[in-house]
Amino acid sequence: MPIEHSVDHAHKTVLSRVAGQITLEDLRAYFAEVWAQPEFCGYSEIIDWSGAEGAGLSVGEMRSLAGAAQAFYDGSSDSRLAIVAPGKQGGKMARLYQTLRELRGGQAPDMGVFEDVASARAWLGIPPD
Repeated sequence: MPIEHSVDHAHKTVLSRVAGQITLEDLRAYFAEVWAQPEFCGYSEIIDWSGAEGAGLSVGEMRSLAGAAQAFYDGSSDSRLAIVAPGKQGGKMARLYQTLRELRGGQAPDMGVFEDVASARAWLGIPPD
């Protein structure tokens, strides 16, 4: 799978890294593998897209992804989502995803878009690596 993840239980955070080309099916499989697990309820996530190749997903696929992600959100007010999407195009796609999540209504974690993992960690209150 082009998404690898590690877990920082001390800070209740999942750090995910995207590499290469990614599909909607890859992301759905990732949600099922990681976020369907009860042990991650209340955890935050840093998803690092800096290793992804190209935009990868259409607007329709991103809309579908927003719905799939919402299905796994546990409603914890402590959960936050930090998207690392460097560059103008990456930031634009991440903000589009953020808007699509907000437009779906219902519960969603606080989200932020960052240029680098260090900034995302700081936003989550996690010490530098």
